[in-house]
Amino acid sequence: MTQEQEPIIDTSLSPSTFVDVDEQDTQETNTLNLKDTPKPAPKKQEEKKYTEVKLSKKHWELINDLTERGCAEWDAENGRLQSHTAAVKKAHSELQLKGEFETLASGKDLPRDRNCFLYPIEKGGWLVCRYKGGKGGPPVKEADTWLESKAGSTYCLLNMAPKRGDILSQIVNLAMREFNFFHALEGKAISGAFAEVERYGHTEVVPVEGDTFRRVLRITITENMRDLIALSDHFKNVTDHLRAYAIERAPEYPVYVRVAGFKGNFVRDIL
Repeated sequence: MTQEQEPIIDTSLSPSTFVDVDEQDTQETNTLNLKDTPKPAPKKQEEKKYTEVKLSKKHWELINDLTERGCAEWDAENGRLQSHTAAVKKAHSELQLKGEFETLASGKDLPRDRNCFLYPIEKGGWLVCRYKGGKGGPPVKEADTWLESKAGSTYCLLNMAPKRGDILSQIVNLAMREFNFFHALEGKAISGAFAEVERYGHTEVVPVEGDTFRRVLRITITENMRDLIALSDHFKNVTDHLRAYAIERAPEYPVYVRVAGFKGNFVRDIL
């Protein structure tokens, strides 16, 4: 599912995050010979390019994990951690950080490779930004859990409890990945929005607004989103969205009722 609306970015988190970040900017520069270099005139103290956040115990857990494995360095001047998204994904799992974190990067050149900056934000969270390929280049392609800013940065949040709107979006995206949706032809005995689900070892077709789909979706959420217990009021919004998708965008097929034998019992199934 694609996002039609440009993500809103809280630039107060770190203004420097949303400017171009190029791989060549992260390389070390040669040390100058200062013997013949004229002494520069004293400058006024420059304002920091980032919003300083006091590092918490949760921040230090991630910093220590990544640096001890040789997969990150703390950049004190810019108030950020330099690392690789594959290493961050491993730390996310091992430290049981909040929320989702996925990446398309393999990390085959770890521990020396780097591809992202992490900016600390409040309550132990992080703003993770991928490097750009070069000046004016397109945003880096990443997993579905990442967003693109107006400045062209590819970014996501790490170790942050999702807000209600984010929760609903995550549930919808999960359902779109796990189930096939379609709608029935108008005028048939059965019409409406349907989903293919796996139950008791075989595929069933169930109405999106029915209790069976809600139960299957709830179990799927538990299996895939360990930090989330879906509340009942979540499902009304989610099923409304999925029903709209199935009717307006998903394929159209006829639906019939089947009565068949299964392990010695009669089963009524919607096909």
